Amino acid sequence: MTLFGLPNRTSRCLQHVTTHTPASRRATGGTCGFEGGVGLEDRAIRCPSHSGLLVFLPYLLSEDHVVKHTIVFDCEFLTAEGAPSRFWCGPHDPDPVVAQIGVVKIGLEADFPLLDTLRIHVTPRNRHGERHKLDPHFTRLTGVTEDIIDKQGASLGDALDQTKDFAAGAKLWSWGKDEFNMVAISCYVEGLAPPIPATQFGNACALLIKAGMPYDDIKRTRSNSLADYYKLDHPPLRGHDALDDALSVAYVVKHLLKQGSLQPADCC
Repeated sequence: MTLFGLPNRTSRCLQHVTTHTPASRRATGGTCGFEGGVGLEDRAIRCPSHSGLLVFLPYLLSEDHVVKHTIVFDCEFLTAEGAPSRFWCGPHDPDPVVAQIGVVKIGLEADFPLLDTLRIHVTPRNRHGERHKLDPHFTRLTGVTEDIIDKQGASLGDALDQTKDFAAGAKLWSWGKDEFNMVAISCYVEGLAPPIPATQFGNACALLIKAGMPYDDIKRTRSNSLADYYKLDHPPLRGHDALDDALSVAYVVKHLLKQGSLQPADCC
């Protein structure tokens, strides 16, 4: 569904704003009650998704309420030698909870700049609330050490709140479905309510299919090699570093936006 002829993502944002507007400021009868109840009979319409609710168009369609960026993220989660082949079900395998998050913000206007980045280390805990010891294989793979976690590790709740605030309502894309480990499994293990809804996440593989990348190539290309697949010039990147893997995908999304293979609305 679209509202007012705007793309679906914008429509959802507008519906969210109206849904979360305090009742005291919602429209009643034929007059919009926004901003102190000023009468604006001719400047409001009924929201098709919220029966009887009038929406003040100039407020909702102002630039302050349109998301102008998108997010690419990646996460590194606990593993051990051979754990993937056992689906993390071996007697000594760690729960695959998040230990590092990398996030990249891409502007959806002009030259599609990379606006900001964020790397967060997370103190991994098991289902009893005890800190997980990092397996040597995980440290070799990611470069994340016990010392880094000691000095920089945030709680899972804080790390996800930082990610949510950084996204500021924008769609979060990963190469695959990293939200399963970053949010679903990690929150379940720690007994936390997920602070970011599943609907806010997207699979960047779908963007690449839309842009014309062959499905067989998608299946055999990892996030850390995606920028090289497109032969893009970029600074050195370390595979299995959450931020560097996110950057590899972000460079490609930016490239496809600039050449027109993707449109800003595709990323929202």
